[in-house]
Amino acid sequence: MLFTLVAIIIAGLVLLEWIRPEKLLHQLAFFLSSGLIFILIAFNRMNADYKGYLGSYTNNDPQNEIGYNLLVHLFNGLGLPFESILLLMGILVFLVFYFYSNKQHASVAALAYLIYPLALDLPQVRNLFMYMVVLLTLYLVRDRNRVALAGGFALSATFHYFGLIYLPFAWLVKIERKQFYRRLALIFAIISAGSLIARFFPDRMPELIASEISGFDWFYYAIQILHVTLDVALIWWVDQHSRTRNQTASRESTLQELMYRFSWFSVIEIPLVAFSNEMYRFRRNAQLIKYLYTANALKSMSRRDRWVTLGLLGANLLFVVYMLRVTGDWDLYTDLSHNVFNVFAQD
Repeated sequence: MLFTLVAIIIAGLVLLEWIRPEKLLHQLAFFLSSGLIFILIAFNRMNADYKGYLGSYTNNDPQNEIGYNLLVHLFNGLGLPFESILLLMGILVFLVFYFYSNKQHASVAALAYLIYPLALDLPQVRNLFMYMVVLLTLYLVRDRNRVALAGGFALSATFHYFGLIYLPFAWLVKIERKQFYRRLALIFAIISAGSLIARFFPDRMPELIASEISGFDWFYYAIQILHVTLDVALIWWVDQHSRTRNQTASRESTLQELMYRFSWFSVIEIPLVAFSNEMYRFRRNAQLIKYLYTANALKSMSRRDRWVTLGLLGANLLFVVYMLRVTGDWDLYTDLSHNVFNVFAQD
């Protein structure tokens, strides 16, 4: 089983980095672990949406989003197969690993991403493109220009309309921590008020929202709250126990701060899910940054704090895996296992 094999290799790299914290080994572990993630994405040939995307690409059928349509037209015009879209997707994910990682303990982030949500990202090509654009924009612009940051987020929406939901984050950079929390709480309160109004007055809502609200499930909602709580507990612990937390603003610490805030931003999934179950992807899209943020901070922690951090991350992942098995989504990992083997068998 390919998933198991890759998981064992990357877990071995995690152990190697833990036992022998040497620069060369860290760099080797980074390129091997992120390279394996690249291969799994770039050679993605078996999933629920593959044939649909392939058929749409071959027939040049337009999607709703103009950015993805332009990309398809460009690649078709160059005579490239649909698989080149997947190759580009793998490159973008590798670049996110390369830019955001400090190249120490990156294998921890790769292993966590392999477990969740890689298998769910593979079928959703436009969503993955969208949030790669979001993350690359955040890396390139950072807190230097809010307008440019918002522009990059708007660009991401040309691959998937969900990208528009990241626009408020441009309002949360380049401000003090306390102000960040206040603004985030305000956004949370506004969305919560909207969700309450929608719940009590569904007949006054647009048909799309009303139909989504009618399918609201309290158990599913409680699970999402628990997911977000575990996320917040992890990033809070990492922030409190990272020795670089109070250092002067360097290039790395500034990036870590943005990753911290981006991870916190996913808490607004709680009121958003009240509108639609599809909003769960808001938290899912934040997982990669949460993993990289955590992995980057390990080097500045004591050995005890590192163990606690890995324990919190492990608890988070165990709960996710349990829910994937309960919902039947774990079957997606079977598709993941066949992907690369099928590519070489066809060749």
